[in-house]
Amino acid sequence: MQHVPVVRCQELLRELFGVRVSTGWIDGAVTRIADRLESSLAGIKDHVLGCQVAHFDETPARVSGKDQWVHTATSDCVTYLHVGPGRGKAGIDAGGVWSHFSGVAVHDEYGPYFTTGIAGAHQICNA
Repeated sequence: MQHVPVVRCQELLRELFGVRVSTGWIDGAVTRIADRLESSLAGIKDHVLGCQVAHFDETPARVSGKDQWVHTATSDCVTYLHVGPGRGKAGIDAGGVWSHFSGVAVHDEYGPYFTTGIAGAHQICNA
């Protein structure tokens, strides 16, 4: 996953395509694209929920100037990402996948994955 600052995105568009755009245009484009992805995201989430085995992980990120956590739920072919308010149970549950997943959860043995009691079984990934 890449986190490209808006100003760097502006530079990339200029360097790659010779197009000069404002940061407001980039913000609007991101918003329009995000709106169009809602149904795709729901399908990815449903796919992961239906899997017998899925991998779960989390990583820190700065979002709107605040420390947040990007949580992932990954099948053999798709990854569902959501930003949660923290690394713990509340952040994990915020995406609506972990709290409904009943298959084998593969993860790095982070404690909150065991405390929810949702997954049918756990497998440690040895990361």
